[in-house]
Amino acid sequence: RISVAMGNGIRQDIRENPALRRKFGLDKKNEAPTLRNPKPISKAEIAGTLNSEREVPTATGVAPVYSPAAVVTDRSRRRRSKPKPNTEDSQVDWENPGSNVLEQKRREAEEGWDDESMWDDNVAGEMDPSAYVNFLPKAIHVRIKSIRTPQAVLDHIWYHQLGARSLRKWPRGHHRPKHFSGSDPMHNGMLDSRDDGNDTELGKMANELHKGFLRQRAYCPMVGLRERPGEYPQAERPEVAFIGRSNVGKSSLLNAITRTQGLAQAADEYGVTRSIGWYKCSRLPMDIIDLPGYGAANGSDFAAPLARFVTGRKSLRVLYVLVDARSGFKASDWNWLSFLGDTGPERVFVMTKCDLMPPAELAKFCTMVLQDMKAIPRTNQRLILVSARRGHGMHELRMDLCARATDFKQQVRARTK
Repeated sequence: RISVAMGNGIRQDIRENPALRRKFGLDKKNEAPTLRNPKPISKAEIAGTLNSEREVPTATGVAPVYSPAAVVTDRSRRRRSKPKPNTEDSQVDWENPGSNVLEQKRREAEEGWDDESMWDDNVAGEMDPSAYVNFLPKAIHVRIKSIRTPQAVLDHIWYHQLGARSLRKWPRGHHRPKHFSGSDPMHNGMLDSRDDGNDTELGKMANELHKGFLRQRAYCPMVGLRERPGEYPQAERPEVAFIGRSNVGKSSLLNAITRTQGLAQAADEYGVTRSIGWYKCSRLPMDIIDLPGYGAANGSDFAAPLARFVTGRKSLRVLYVLVDARSGFKASDWNWLSFLGDTGPERVFVMTKCDLMPPAELAKFCTMVLQDMKAIPRTNQRLILVSARRGHGMHELRMDLCARATDFKQQVRARTK
C-alpha cells in the first residue's frame, strides 16, 4: 500500500486522496506512481496540498471555515479565585445564647431565600433529590464546603443506613413487606436489620409502642374553642407536641410512629394541617399534639398564635421541632424560635426527609444543624435523624418518646409520696 509519512505519526493514503494522486501522477489505480518532479517533497508541501482541498470559498461578509489544523486553542485560562468567607461576621457567642443571637441567625438565614418561587416543594418534588441542594443560597454552600464532619456523625448515618440509598435485591425466598407499617428496617429483625430492637428495655417499649395505635382525642382551631376563643381542651395526661415549618413532614411522622396509617392528614401542599389535634396512644402514657406549621400556610401565618399556645400550655412537657434535612434552619425557623425566646418547654430537634439526601451531604447538613442548635436556649443537644417514608431512625424516636414517658411517670410518683 502506497502511503506518505506525515507529521505527528499520521499517514495519508495516496490512492484515497485525489490531490496526492494528481501530485504524484498516479493515473490508474493499479499503476505505480511516477514522480513528475524529481525533487523530494517536504512534509509542509504535503500538508499545504491537503489543506488547500479543505478550504471553502466564502462570499463577502461571511466568516470563512477553517480546518481543524488551523485553529489555535489557548489552553492558558485564568482560574477565578473562590471568595473567602467572612469569618469575622459569622462569629457567634455560643456561650451566651439569647434573643440577640437568634435575631442575628435569622438575618443571616434570610439572605438569598425566596420561599414562594425558588423553594417550592411541589416543583422540587418532581426533580432529582440531589438537585434540590442547588436551590440553596450561596452562603449555605460556602458554609457547607467549610464544614468538617465528625466521625461520630458519619458512623451514626452508616449504622442506621440513613440517606438516599438503593435497596439491594433480597435472595430467593425472602420478600420485602408490600405495605409500609412504620417499622425501622435496621431494628425490625428482618434480613438487612441490625437487630430486632429488643436488646434494651427502652427498645422493648419502643417495639410495643409501634404495635399500638393512635386515636384522635380532641381537636380545635388555632384560635381556640368555638364557644370559648382562647381556651383549649383540658389536658388529661402529660403532652408532647410536634411542630415545624409548613410541609416539613409533621403529619407523616405522626402516622409512622404506630401502625395507624393515615390518621393525620398529610399532603405535598403547604398548610394542610390548620387545626390543633390531640392524639391518644394505646401504649404510651402521654398524649401527642399535632400543631400546624408556621411560615407559608396558604396565606395564613400561625407563628405568633403557636408561640402563645406553646408557652401557655402548662401540660406540654417536650416540644419536638422538625427541621428539613435538605435545608437546615431557614429564616422562618429562626423567626419562630425568636418568638419563644427562653420560655416554653424543652426543645428536641428532629431532622426529617433524610432519605432524600446523599449520605455525604446529609452528614454535612447534620453537622451544620448541630452547630446552630447551640444558639437556641432550652434545647436538648441531641439531634434525631428520621425518614418517615422508609422508617429509618423511627426506632430511635420511639425510644426517646418512651424515655420521656418514663421520666414523667417517675416525677408523678415522686410528687405523690
